[in-house]
Amino acid sequence: MTVDGAALTYNGEIYNHLSIRAELQRLGHVFKTRSDTETLLHACRQWGADAILRLRGMFAFAFHDKERGRLLLARDRVGKKPLFYTFGSWGLAFSSELEPLWQTLGPWKLNAEALDQYLAWQYVPAPLTIYQGVHCLEPGHVLEIDLRTGRHDIRRYWDVRFSIDRTLAVEEWDRLIEDKIREATALRLMSDVPFGAFLSGGIDSSLVVAHMAELLDHPVQTFCVGYAEEAYSELAPAAKVAEILGTEHHSRVLGPECLDILPDLVRHYGQPFADSSAVPTWHVSAMARDSVKMVLSGDGGDEVFAGYNTYESILSDVRPDLAGGPGGSVLSRILRCFPSRSKQPPSLATLHQGCYGHFREADRRQLLRGSWAAAVSDRSDFVRSFLDALEVPLVSRLQLCDLHTYLPNDILTKVDIASMANSLEVRSPLLDHELIELAATLPVEQRVVRDGARYEKKVLLRRLARRRFPADIIERRKMGFGLPMGPWLAGRIDELRRQFRENTVLLDVVDPAALDRLLAGHSVATDASARIWNILVLAQWLETHPESLQ
Repeated sequence: MTVDGAALTYNGEIYNHLSIRAELQRLGHVFKTRSDTETLLHACRQWGADAILRLRGMFAFAFHDKERGRLLLARDRVGKKPLFYTFGSWGLAFSSELEPLWQTLGPWKLNAEALDQYLAWQYVPAPLTIYQGVHCLEPGHVLEIDLRTGRHDIRRYWDVRFSIDRTLAVEEWDRLIEDKIREATALRLMSDVPFGAFLSGGIDSSLVVAHMAELLDHPVQTFCVGYAEEAYSELAPAAKVAEILGTEHHSRVLGPECLDILPDLVRHYGQPFADSSAVPTWHVSAMARDSVKMVLSGDGGDEVFAGYNTYESILSDVRPDLAGGPGGSVLSRILRCFPSRSKQPPSLATLHQGCYGHFREADRRQLLRGSWAAAVSDRSDFVRSFLDALEVPLVSRLQLCDLHTYLPNDILTKVDIASMANSLEVRSPLLDHELIELAATLPVEQRVVRDGARYEKKVLLRRLARRRFPADIIERRKMGFGLPMGPWLAGRIDELRRQFRENTVLLDVVDPAALDRLLAGHSVATDASARIWNILVLAQWLETHPESLQ
């Protein structure tokens, strides 16, 4: 869209654009459409980069101010929408997808550091991409370019600040958080297309759907996928929540054949991305798109309110008085990686990587060949700066780390690409930045509290959920959005071994003996499926991008 020599290209949704538009009209701006795109364009003309601070929404955009000779690229605060860019002798190119850049301007060489990061974490963390010279703008950042001089500057415009407020009573906190969730949900229900919600039966999505049900005058359409393997399936709790809230519920059982979408996944993600829950996310998005064009989700609840099982594991490991707690197994596994003569306990970053990591550094050195192995390094540095923020409590540091790393690079990347590939828009009320800023002032005991030999996580959200749902919904074991990859791959080891051996591009990068050991070590009892899936994704990507090795 262009107005008086200014141009905007934009991906996303600005939920408060009507209030911004009203302010701009008072300042003399005249509008020709009702779109949030036009509102954003006028806002950038009026306030420049400062316009971003007024936005509540998800976005990636480029604004060209011809009069001032400036180009502004911006990405939303938490990273809901991606933005890739590269500089060349011809200038600057950018896109919300990586593959079109490759098709238009590539080939580029494989980035050895990014490959090592991918094997360590199952994703390539921004600002890296899998290609040399191609970058991903980090969440909460802007890239400003002076088109007259060619100079450019990248800066952070937003960050979450943990600062505990102890002036409020429990009841006041409950009311404040409940009201803000309701407000964030209502903002995201302003839509001129049919919409629904992802519903897993967990606390986060159940609370979002509960607020939707209270705000709407018709039943919410809810969507869930699961498996015949009940240990991995959330179909039953989702159906129970749907019954309580009176939703129009849709569900589907997935089998091993759901993995056949791997080529489509790799093509749409544009670079290796090995969170296997992209598979059910893809399928639930395709199912939802048959009925609606937009859904709300519970994404962000674990990061914003401290709900991950890893928090319990790490807290138990660093607290000697909880040595018998559930985190002991994590610590024991990590300690086995250290020589017995080592007197130093593992760092917090090492504990974190033990929970989140895939291939350890030593494993990656054995897995990769030649110059690729030479690039292997300690990738816990990626999270250390957040975990070493000693001015805030440990729980806050864990949340800070996830909000900057796991959430944008894994969770939001997974959901955005899997949903948009199926023409479905996903909105996340629990990631409203005003809600994040409010939750960052919660006392620690409103997020995580010791309960005997365990920690109760997401304390405040659980308290809100107990007002609406029975105990078996609130207290059930957290499952995430995984799938029965272990048993499914256990019966395909011979097929996978043949598949890897025939992929000559993969074998230019990965040692075949290491692959054989990986496959031989996998069974239903000894689950190496996450690492095998990591290699499967890499193999598929290399097979379709062999030029990256030249």
